[in-house]
Amino acid sequence: MKNFQRIAVAACILLVAFAASAEERFFTHTAKNGDSLTKLAKRYLINTNDWQVFQKFNVVPNPRQIPLGKLIKIPVSAMRSDVAPIEVIAIQGAVASGTRPVVRGDRVMEGDELTTEDGSFVTIKLADGSTLTVQPKSSLRIETARQLVNSGGVTDTVLRLDG
Repeated sequence: MKNFQRIAVAACILLVAFAASAEERFFTHTAKNGDSLTKLAKRYLINTNDWQVFQKFNVVPNPRQIPLGKLIKIPVSAMRSDVAPIEVIAIQGAVASGTRPVVRGDRVMEGDELTTEDGSFVTIKLADGSTLTVQPKSSLRIETARQLVNSGGVTDTVLRLDG
């Protein structure tokens, strides 16, 4: 019975660990001549001294010299980022962000929530150039709208749509 309990506890711990790691998103860097984990940390990470974060997700035997062409996974949650602009490009009817009415040309940010009434819609343009139209009687919350620093324009956008 004790063995069964130990196995059950171990399985639960593995499930929790798997669920936590499954939620992590990654940016991939292709190693170039002269790259090292410390150089990559200075280039990409919020904590520029935390090169060990790469060892959690990559096998790099020599952190001072990464083999040319090796793909390095970098957790997005550890990367430096800037606010990514989201612009309202089309609107019809009553659309609000909180208690404020939304008009064409407005910028919306992380944490904002766009709400459309019956018979109305709003189209937004994300930092990567893609567009999204929110249909009538819907709500769109901008959870994350970031542009990853030194990533060549890669954005990290998370939206939640209800309705």
